[in-house]
Amino acid sequence: MKTIVLLGKNSFIGKSILPKLLKLNYNIISTDRKILDLSKFDQVKKFFENKKYDYLINCCTSGGRKFIRKNNLQDLYNNLI
Repeated sequence: MKTIVLLGKNSFIGKSILPKLLKLNYNIISTDRKILDLSKFDQVKKFFENKKYDYLINCCTSGGRKFIRKNNLQDLYNNLI
C-alpha cells in the first residue's frame, strides 16, 4: 500500500482532498501545524528521519486566511519557497 503524507490537513484544500484519498485505499499520514510546525527545522527533520513515504502533498500556507493582509509580499514569498 502506498503511503501519502498530507501536510496541512486543516487547510481548505487539505480538508477537501483527505476524504477522497482515504476512499482510494492509501495509507495517509496527515498533519497540521499542531502536529508538525514546518518552521521548526528540528521537528521536520525528526518527522522525516529514517522514514520512507511514497508521496507528499503540501497544502500548508504561511499566513492563512485568518491572517490576510492587503498586498503582503512576505506571505507570498513564504508560500513560494
